[in-house]
Amino acid sequence: MLPPDPASTPIPAADRPASSRTNPLTPPLAMPMPSLLIAGAQKCGTSTLHACLTAHPDVQAAISPDTGKEVKEIDFFMDHWSRGIDWYQSHFTDPDRKGIDATPNMICSPLAHSRMAALIPDARIIVTLRDPVARAFSQFNHYTQELDESRDWDWLLPGASFADNIQAEFETTRASWYGILNRGMYLQQIDSLLRHFPRSQIHLMVMEQWNADPQQHFDTMLQFLGLEPQRLPTIVSHMRPYTVPPLDSPTAEILRQRYRPHNEALFEFMGQSIDQWE
Repeated sequence: MLPPDPASTPIPAADRPASSRTNPLTPPLAMPMPSLLIAGAQKCGTSTLHACLTAHPDVQAAISPDTGKEVKEIDFFMDHWSRGIDWYQSHFTDPDRKGIDATPNMICSPLAHSRMAALIPDARIIVTLRDPVARAFSQFNHYTQELDESRDWDWLLPGASFADNIQAEFETTRASWYGILNRGMYLQQIDSLLRHFPRSQIHLMVMEQWNADPQQHFDTMLQFLGLEPQRLPTIVSHMRPYTVPPLDSPTAEILRQRYRPHNEALFEFMGQSIDQWE
């Protein structure tokens, strides 16, 4: 079941970015707008993918106007919407190259999807996927390592065990796809994107397949993005060591059973199964 979609009606004037309230969602012509969006999912290789793409001569990484440093995740469509279009565009200064915004939380929010479509209707969107059980455990490992910061992130029992966090999420209803469990329900999030973008503008990448044949999948992605072919640079980014106790078999099996119908629906949508997810 999909969460409620607040994007089925036009964005209210009060919720439009600050610079657009008199001229709704019309970006200033003098500044470029990113055309490539890596929308997620979190812990599915988005950092490595971003690093590989920004090595392409026709792609520009976002540069923070506040710090002057390269940023992967701008979080404009969720956390910084009120800062306005001008602020978002100020991350991209080269009109001759395609700007890229790689914010994995974009995939989790129906409201973000409507804002993305309203502001960048021609965007090319990449969604990366990974075995949802492995993805969930990787998120838990990440959040545990960053415990001082992550207490306010999207898990219910910071500092508790993986099994306890999963059980708490089983007992909680969320109105979006945030959380250790919900982020792995990929097709629901893709369906929400498809309410606002045509299928031709959304490219799915499976992390396990990318790892098995990186150049082939990189070539296919560049073609989708309208970029000139090039050799895949050897860049691996944000590969964290696992410092939490190993995932126990009973918890893994509970998760596999929970995700199985979601995975089967996804496989039918994609027209292929992913053997590595079993």
